[in-house]
Amino acid sequence: MTNNYRLLFVEDNKAKEIWPQTIANNFVKLTTISMQTSMTPESQILDLNDYSGKVIVISGRPQGNWIWSAKIEEIAGPLMSKLITDLITDVRTKTKPSYK
Repeated sequence: MTNNYRLLFVEDNKAKEIWPQTIANNFVKLTTISMQTSMTPESQILDLNDYSGKVIVISGRPQGNWIWSAKIEEIAGPLMSKLITDLITDVRTKTKPSYK
C-alpha cells in the first residue's frame, strides 16, 4: 500500500479533508503510527494547533476516518489557504470564482 496525499483545512485542532473528498463527514484524525503497530492511533495523534486556519498537505495511509503514518508535507500560508478553500468551494458549488 502506498502513501496518499490529501489537502486538509485545519481549524480548532481538527482537520477537514478538502481534496480528495473520500471521508463521509470530511473530518479526519491524524496519527503518526503505522497500521501495523499494536498501539492505539490516539496514542500518537498529530497535534494540529500550530496550523489553525491553514491548508496542509499530508501523506499517509487512510483507513476509516484515520490517516495512519501521517506526515505534514506542505503548509500553505493564510492567503494561499484562503485561495485554495475558495477555489475548491467554487468548483464544488459550480459558481464563478469571485476573488477580491
